[in-house]
Amino acid sequence: MDTVKEARGGRPRERELTPMGQRIDALLAQRGLTVRSLADNVSVSPHCVYNIMFGKVSQPRLTTLRQIAEGLGTTREKLVDGIL
Repeated sequence: MDTVKEARGGRPRERELTPMGQRIDALLAQRGLTVRSLADNVSVSPHCVYNIMFGKVSQPRLTTLRQIAEGLGTTREKLVDGIL
């Protein structure tokens, strides 16, 4: 798994990203977004996004995944393709 320093809106710590977290992180980077800006745009907490990215939530709500995907300019299906 990849690790990321939570520089995109978080404290500088290294943690392992899940495959979905890697996908979210890559989309954030491509779009020049931070976790905080994404969360604000889609009305979820940054904590929620981080929990999904780092696997602290084993089964995220489909509505939350849809909101995150839309905020990243993709679909829920493409966000979770081959992961869930």
